[in-house]
Amino acid sequence: MLGLAKKMPLNMRKHFLITIQIILISTISVSAKIKIDTVDFWHVFYNKKIISGYNELSSKPQIIVKIHDIKETDVLSVEYGDDTPDDDIKTGLYIKEDRVKNILANGKGTSNPLKISVSRIFAICKHFNKQHLDFYYFDKKHDRFIFQLKFVN
Repeated sequence: MLGLAKKMPLNMRKHFLITIQIILISTISVSAKIKIDTVDFWHVFYNKKIISGYNELSSKPQIIVKIHDIKETDVLSVEYGDDTPDDDIKTGLYIKEDRVKNILANGKGTSNPLKISVSRIFAICKHFNKQHLDFYYFDKKHDRFIFQLKFVN
């Protein structure tokens, strides 16, 4: 293409090169504006009341539950979201104990909350003789730590 520019008269060459520069600068400018920067996020609910909101940039998110406040009907829910919602994807929550995944909740669709009884979580903590559990979210695109749930007196 530059060989073609050398055969042109000088004023046309300048015009041609300026046009190419404008096209290149415009392309770079447009692609910089279009750059999509998405961050996965999740909300944690305790009995339908939001208690925390996190994203993949959150550093060691932790939720604390007072043992004496737990009622048999208490439910912990997690809603996970990203830039591509999918109503048919299989989702779930799990904990790891001795490198083994223990699935606590299964669901379908990224917009549907994953729910688990707080009493059940507490019983699992007691079973493993722990005061906290690390929760992980999974679907076909994700498998990540999302928060630590800690029980205190």
